[in-house]
Amino acid sequence: MLVAGDSDDVESIRALLATLPSGAYGQVFIESDERAPRVDLRPPARVAVTYLAASESRPHHGGTEPTTTATGTLLADAVASWIEEWMPHEPHLDRIISIWVGGRHNAPLNELCRTLPTPPGRL
Repeated sequence: MLVAGDSDDVESIRALLATLPSGAYGQVFIESDERAPRVDLRPPARVAVTYLAASESRPHHGGTEPTTTATGTLLADAVASWIEEWMPHEPHLDRIISIWVGGRHNAPLNELCRTLPTPPGRL
């Protein structure tokens, strides 16, 4: 399963995680301002939570020049990478993949979701 959202979605993500069975496995991505405190979500043991620190500028590798990262880009990139890894081009009809995406004000994420194909079988 994949759960993705921003700091506005934390309570919804917390509620969703509380409904999961103990054997669930997957990934949660949360993008928030790098100064925002991390929240304790208590997911099942096989569900990883990754916090993505949004920032208007980031240090450039090995240099002092800042590079700009638009808010929402990190979350959209993380979701796209997860989909590439976990959703094969030839789906297994006996495998159930659940995806919950928040971030309704996240333009890059909304565009990504509009372009996702609907695979045959169950999603």
